[in-house]
Amino acid sequence: MAIDELVRQAREAVSDFGIALHCVAGYVQGPSVREPVSHDEVVVVGLGVPAAGRLGALVESLAARPGPLGIAARLAKYNLASRRVARALKANRELTNIFCRADVIVSADPEADRAVWKLRRRTDARLMHGPFAMANALSEAARG
Repeated sequence: MAIDELVRQAREAVSDFGIALHCVAGYVQGPSVREPVSHDEVVVVGLGVPAAGRLGALVESLAARPGPLGIAARLAKYNLASRRVARALKANRELTNIFCRADVIVSADPEADRAVWKLRRRTDARLMHGPFAMANALSEAARG
C-alpha cells in the first residue's frame, strides 16, 4: 500500500507536464533476496537486511519497558535498525547505482532515512522523506 501511495502521488505531481514516470522501490525484506518484481510502472526490489544480533535482541527486550530505560532502548533500536538498512544498501551495489541515477530519492520509512542520506555524495538527486516532499520535488523537477 505504501508503494501504491507513493506512485499515486508521483503520478499526480507530474501529470500536468506529460513526463513519463519510472519508479524503483526498494523495501527491506529479511536476509533472503528475491528477483525484482514489476508493479505497474514500478520495479520493486527487495533489500536483504540481516536480522538483529544479540545486541539487537537485548535492545528489543529493553525497548518494551516503560520509563527512561525503555525510551533510550527504543532510540537505540531505531539507530541499530537504520544502520543495518544503510549497510545493506551500501553492500547492494546494483540497487545503490539505480538510486544514484534517479532524479528524486524518497525515504518512506524513518529507518531508511540514514541509507538515503548516505547517498548524498554519490548523486545529484534530491533526497526526500515522505510522499509530500517527493511530490513537491518531482513537480519542481518537471517545471525545471
